[in-house]
Amino acid sequence: IATASHELRTPITSVTGYLELVEEAGELPAQSREWLAVASRNAHRLQELIEDLLIAARDKRARTAYLDVEVIRVGDLITDALKPFDDIARARGLTVTVSAHAGTVRGSRQQLTRALRSLISNAVKFTPTHGTIQILAEEEVIAASPDAKTPLAGVRIVVSDDGPGIEAKDLPHVFERFYRTAHAEATNTAGSGLGLSIAKDLAEANGGRVEISSTVGQGVIASLVLPSEAADAASGPVDRALRSAGTPPA
Repeated sequence: IATASHELRTPITSVTGYLELVEEAGELPAQSREWLAVASRNAHRLQELIEDLLIAARDKRARTAYLDVEVIRVGDLITDALKPFDDIARARGLTVTVSAHAGTVRGSRQQLTRALRSLISNAVKFTPTHGTIQILAEEEVIAASPDAKTPLAGVRIVVSDDGPGIEAKDLPHVFERFYRTAHAEATNTAGSGLGLSIAKDLAEANGGRVEISSTVGQGVIASLVLPSEAADAASGPVDRALRSAGTPPA
């Protein structure tokens, strides 16, 4: 999978690059811009799938070996994760509300953005036209790691939607690689079944976790729970997670 994904990465990067050049080349008829937008959207979708396959092909140790750890404002994390969905949310008349405190988390910006983006992607896919997606971030005390003497300060980022929800029989399997619910298959909803698995793996690589709850007909509540930057100024939760995996801190 990793070899094939690497081979696919170069041509799709070329495709997206030239599409951007065409878009910036000057005045285009409205119809041409519409065609270009469709091509660009699907090229980026393919690019995301390739990246998902590359992440899925790496083992757990490889995901923590080269973490570029930094302090990240929660508001910035949410903004970055939302960016790819602006156009589709607008086109489908979705209402996206964000309520985030001014706290910070510590980890890999790239990995945490991708983890949160996976949760938002699911919400966008399954929320009906003119539906609502809510993103809320709040402080929370989370369970301490084995070597911590006190509970850690944390941040819970909640992504909720008013879509069809997930049946109880599917919930235990949502983090399995390539698993797709019966509803997703029946409605031919786009997706590889890798998003939640990758979100879980990336969250855990950064000392956090992902939780999913749902009631059929009442949507899905997906949470990304992360240790806050203030949890341990001297030796952060990410460093502890790396040491417990046998990897030197980044």
